[in-house]
Parts: sequence; structure tokens; C-alpha cells
Amino acid sequence: MNFKELMQKDLDSTFFNESEFSQKYKWGNSFISAIVDDERMLRKYASEFETLGQGSHLVYVAMSQLKKIPRIDDVVNFQNNIYTIDEVKEEDGMYAIFMRLGRV
Repeated sequence: MNFKELMQKDLDSTFFNESEFSQKYKWGNSFISAIVDDERMLRKYASEFETLGQGSHLVYVAMSQLKKIPRIDDVVNFQNNIYTIDEVKEEDGMYAIFMRLGRV
């Protein structure tokens, strides 16, 4: 097993294990296992965005969980609310998605 395979296994078995860190969330018409880290988002973006705390989220999700690559300005139904994606970063087999409540 190579490093990438070990990393993916660790993501699936530990980081995105619902018994450990992640939770099920509704994303579009399906459910994904993800981690919402609003504290990190607030520390990182508080000086840039005055709308933080009004429904913004930083969501970590394994790349394998999403059928479509999220893009900036995409609109997504997350937990039955409409969000606009402001930033997407690929980090070690997962996406870090910053999104805010509402449409562009």
C-alpha cells in the first residue's frame, strides 16, 4: 500500500468516521460524512468577512464523498439551507469548503 492509499484509508476510517470526528450532513440531494469547523473559520476569516457568524461554515469533506468538485460561487443546499461557496481548497484528499448562507 502506498502513501496516498494509507492517507485515504486514514481519512475514511478515522477522520471521517462518524463514531470519531465527522457527522452526516445533507449536501444537495444526498448525505455526506463531513466535519464543520466554524471556530477555525472564524479565526481565519474574521478580519476579511463582516458577515461571519451569520450562517457561514467551514466544511471538511473527503473528495470521494462528492460527485461534483465544488467551485467558487456554486450554490449548494446544505442541511436544507442555501449556501454560496466562497473558497475551496484541496488538502490531503479532502476539500476545505468555506461557504456563507444565501446566494451571490
